[in-house]
Amino acid sequence: MKTLPLLLGLLALLPACGRGGSDAVEESSSPPTSEIYYDAVGTIITIINEDHVKIEHDEIPGFMDAMTMNFEVKDPSLLHNLEPGMEVRFRVAVADRDVHIDQIERGERTRK
Repeated sequence: MKTLPLLLGLLALLPACGRGGSDAVEESSSPPTSEIYYDAVGTIITIINEDHVKIEHDEIPGFMDAMTMNFEVKDPSLLHNLEPGMEVRFRVAVADRDVHIDQIERGERTRK
């Protein structure tokens, strides 16, 4: 009968065996993040700094209503040759909580 408490104690420790630490479990249980892309059109209100722009954009179907908002631009060189008042076509990349523009160019905005 003395072996029963020992056996129960060993069984209680079994789930901890084989772990490389809590970080290893967290990494392996998190699926890789993939980006979802949305095409959009709008007008540049202001270029805030080298990698942020404020755009008044139309509805982005499946993602958000029309509004004016600030966007991070992943590659600052994309903003070269663009200025406030220009109509643009752009692509928004979304992954988890990260939202940024990965493509932007001059283009006419069709108003309804």
